[in-house]
Amino acid sequence: MFPLHKISVLSLFIFLSLPATAGNPYRFTGGAAEAGAGYACAGKQDFWSSFHNEAILGINRSFSAGVCYENRFSLAELSARSAAVIIPAGRASLGGLFSDFGFEGLRRHTISVACGMPLSEKISSGVGLDYFIENCPSEYKDHMFVTFGAGILISASDNIRIGIHIFNPLPGNIRK
Repeated sequence: MFPLHKISVLSLFIFLSLPATAGNPYRFTGGAAEAGAGYACAGKQDFWSSFHNEAILGINRSFSAGVCYENRFSLAELSARSAAVIIPAGRASLGGLFSDFGFEGLRRHTISVACGMPLSEKISSGVGLDYFIENCPSEYKDHMFVTFGAGILISASDNIRIGIHIFNPLPGNIRK
């Protein structure tokens, strides 16, 4: 039988490990491993995870580039395309991303520029600037807006990383 304090600490860790995204439609799709984990990758050291938590860029010290294509249910209208690059620049690493979702009737583009750098041996942080463009058909207007995200990555041990990412902290930007 487990004591009550052990159960409450265990449930706290389980709760803190769950993503709080609520199905954000503005985040790009990229990386099969990230999609398989429901994009709960704020603490995962991976190429595509670097664009879900900019702090991971700080521990990525090599030039990397990648492309991703997703075709949901074999429908061209639900396809998503992404291309990204990570460039080490001194102590920091810079990242750039372009993502495109949809078809000629409704299309969403995402352009992101991010920078991450280590603050100490165990802590890394990063920020990113995101530009969204939505093209809508007929009398609807096209929408363009800018927002940002920031993240921190703490390496508690060799096997444990704690990743925290905040996206669009000024929610009026996307909701207007």
